[in-house]
Amino acid sequence: TKTVLRQAWRDRVRTCLFLNKVDRLIVELELTPMEAYERLLKIVEQVNAVNQQLLSEELMAKDAEANPTEADALNAGEEGIDLSAAYDLEFDAVAEQACTYSPERGNVAFGSASHGWAFRLDTFAKLIAGKMGAKPQNLQRVLWGEWSFNKKTRRVQRRSPDDTKAKPMFVEFILQQVFAVYDASYRSLNTELLAKMQSQIPGWKEVELGRLTAGSAAVRDLMSRWLPFAENILQMSIDVLPS
Repeated sequence: TKTVLRQAWRDRVRTCLFLNKVDRLIVELELTPMEAYERLLKIVEQVNAVNQQLLSEELMAKDAEANPTEADALNAGEEGIDLSAAYDLEFDAVAEQACTYSPERGNVAFGSASHGWAFRLDTFAKLIAGKMGAKPQNLQRVLWGEWSFNKKTRRVQRRSPDDTKAKPMFVEFILQQVFAVYDASYRSLNTELLAKMQSQIPGWKEVELGRLTAGSAAVRDLMSRWLPFAENILQMSIDVLPS
């Protein structure tokens, strides 16, 4: 991943981030929705850290070229950078934002290529906004990060990382729904639960639940109809990448 990021940075190619194999977090590692969220959050942070390092290295190199007398001071080799030196480290906020992967901004998708499904935050924002009486654009901004939904006040509020009761909205409104489909169709078939979900998922209207057999084929059939991989990844490319 680091090699690909460095290559894209060097060639000035704008990129999107797709976190693949989410199914393995469910099926193989058997994580809870909360544990899966924490794993995904950490991955996004790690990828952004790599991009931040690439940006910092480039800006420092440019500054060194523009100010040859300070080149030695800016050398980030084994001796490191002297933060007490008489020069300012310049950082480009616009460039930093451009190279940051942010699910809220729509340049990050999650899914499973092998099971044929993918989604962005706006995918679920559009699906659940009506039920919550919210604007999809506003909902998209709080479906990632430490935000929780207060059912009593029906308002979104900041969640303390130490709060074990309130769930991040990404867990409550997205991952729990995805996990429910796997729980009801991968190892054993729960047609009763699937029937309840079928009434809320238009893509499942033509699915004959009684003919499904538990396993990867059933998961692929259901998830690809609900969150079609090609459609959502293509839409991300259209929205984010230059034509």
